[in-house]
Amino acid sequence: MAMNINFDDGIQEITINNDNNRILRVNVRDIGILDRVQRVADNFQEKIKTLGEELTITSDGEAAVPEIAEAVRRMNQEMRTEFDSIFYDGASEIVFGKQNPLSMSNGNTIFNNFMTAFAEYIKPFIEKETKTMQKNIEKYRKAYKKK
Repeated sequence: MAMNINFDDGIQEITINNDNNRILRVNVRDIGILDRVQRVADNFQEKIKTLGEELTITSDGEAAVPEIAEAVRRMNQEMRTEFDSIFYDGASEIVFGKQNPLSMSNGNTIFNNFMTAFAEYIKPFIEKETKTMQKNIEKYRKAYKKK
């Protein structure tokens, strides 16, 4: 039988849009998350830029429906994979459900809406942990200087 170690890993449960069936589990103090979010945001902007370039415009000025459907399907999968790389496999299903992350709401994609809300949510945790870490470093520095 495997042994178990319990420790505070900072994981918190975040309910998405007050739906108790949609709970994201994440360490809101994970400083690595900032790098992952930035990488995904950069990739997202590039993907949006190239999406329009990929669509073929027909002679009547419209993109062909099958091409649009394929591009949207591919982008949905790519964005979900990118999103899951920030958190964990399946996180995109919890946050977006069956919706495409590129779906619009209030002038933004729901991907952007979530990322904005998440950034605001974690900001005070990051600030608090940074201050605590600085105090601890100073405490250890003072203890070292006494020797």
